[in-house]
Amino acid sequence: MGPYQDVEEWKEILRSLLKLNQKCLFQSETFVLAVHILDDFLGFVKVHGKYLNCAAYASYYIACKLLEEDEFVPELSTFVELIGHKFTTNDITRMEKIILEKTEWNMNHVTICNFLDIYYSLVCGKYFKTLFGSDSLAYSIYRNLAAQGVQCITYVSLINFKGSIKALALLSCTLEKITSRWFSYIEEICQMGKIQIQDVLECRDVIKNSSVWPTKEAETATK
Repeated sequence: MGPYQDVEEWKEILRSLLKLNQKCLFQSETFVLAVHILDDFLGFVKVHGKYLNCAAYASYYIACKLLEEDEFVPELSTFVELIGHKFTTNDITRMEKIILEKTEWNMNHVTICNFLDIYYSLVCGKYFKTLFGSDSLAYSIYRNLAAQGVQCITYVSLINFKGSIKALALLSCTLEKITSRWFSYIEEICQMGKIQIQDVLECRDVIKNSSVWPTKEAETATK
């Protein structure tokens, strides 16, 4: 299952980061980017236990500094308080340095959130009146998609699908509830992005049979 050897350990790491993200009131993209940074790092270095937890928090702190407004990023001492003093400022700083060195400072990750932004913008740009008709409905549906995108990050069965595939599969599930022509819209994006439609359909089946889909929010938004 990717760079993680222990499924339960992986789930616990993600639960901790999600809880921290909610406590900080940060955007969902910050959590998603943190997971990408951690995954990338673990592709170079295998760590477990307290070292894995430290790497997770350090990855999250890096993501905060990359995506959040400077005035909202907590000082390192405050961040250590937020994580319950599980690690010292020196621990986090040292791990940040290791992560950046091992990944060669490559923080230009394109996440599922980025792909959802792109795909949704494409659909809205060409078919806004046909599919949505109002800004409020389009925005409501997008917010639900973004929330489900975060869920996709935490679902074990989806871990081996690329972010672009998960985003398009998730969008297809939403479009299906709006129009019977959903397949043609998804196929069009696949052709533009040179994506195999079969990969999207396979991922879509996993999503529709998982706890990611459907949700009450999605049901409400698409009515």
